[in-house]
Amino acid sequence: MNRPKVIYIMGCGRSGTTILDIILGNHSGFLSLGELNNAMDAWNKKRICSCGVPVRQCRIWKNVGNICFRSDSGAELYKIAKYQNDIERQVSIIKHILGLYHPSMIHAYHSYIYNIFRLLKESSSAKTIIDSSKSVGRALALLKNAKIDVQIIHLVRDPRGVYFSFQKKNLITPTKNIWSLVVYWNSVNFLASLARLRFGDKKVLRIRYEDLISNTDKTIDKIADFIKEDLSDVKIKLKDEVSMERGHLASGNRIRKQKISLKLQPDFEWIKRLKFHQRIILATHCFPLMKAYRYI
Repeated sequence: MNRPKVIYIMGCGRSGTTILDIILGNHSGFLSLGELNNAMDAWNKKRICSCGVPVRQCRIWKNVGNICFRSDSGAELYKIAKYQNDIERQVSIIKHILGLYHPSMIHAYHSYIYNIFRLLKESSSAKTIIDSSKSVGRALALLKNAKIDVQIIHLVRDPRGVYFSFQKKNLITPTKNIWSLVVYWNSVNFLASLARLRFGDKKVLRIRYEDLISNTDKTIDKIADFIKEDLSDVKIKLKDEVSMERGHLASGNRIRKQKISLKLQPDFEWIKRLKFHQRIILATHCFPLMKAYRYI
């Protein structure tokens, strides 16, 4: 079996996952597709692909959607969609580790996900697909899918920056109060760290958003070594500030729709604007992982 090759990006929202998706998607033979876990929703809601045309008319998504996403496909598709929602939840990591899912459920889910990646690969001729769905549960499910060759990038960002970014207006994602952010950031990154321990450095790479922005070349080289690819073409585009292709993202950050060139600029506004008590709350309640990730 010729297994589809996938690079999966997991982590918190507002951590740069869409940016990294687009960057990697500009490497020759790579296809940027955004949050694939929301692709069915984007199809049913008739959203616009990042290529500029409706998802249902996009040359990449049209065949995939007609086969895998059509709402008139009956009870079987509905059942698999429920499987997907259950299996890919963040808290599903415990069930994955303990093997609590019924084999028939896992088999149906794995076959469905494999068919989506297979059809995407056929419609694009890409050798590698980028999926930035973020969910740790989905990452584990992909790692356990023998029909897919997947490598995981855990993208982590300072919780103070994540919290500040969630307070910005006019975002697709809703704002988070500081306590929900503490729970969210700790749980996602703790589970992602468990996944790295479980599957090892050859399958899961951790990089920091701050390093991607401030030390781009070195970080890209680190990713290149991990996936065994020469990403010099990407580095040249970033250095020359050449307009980067947005791929075919059906769902994800609003940046997927922007046509301007992609510039990696430091986003450390939180350092000046975050209030003292907010810093204290985040630093004390996120301390263990912040220390592990060298934020403290």
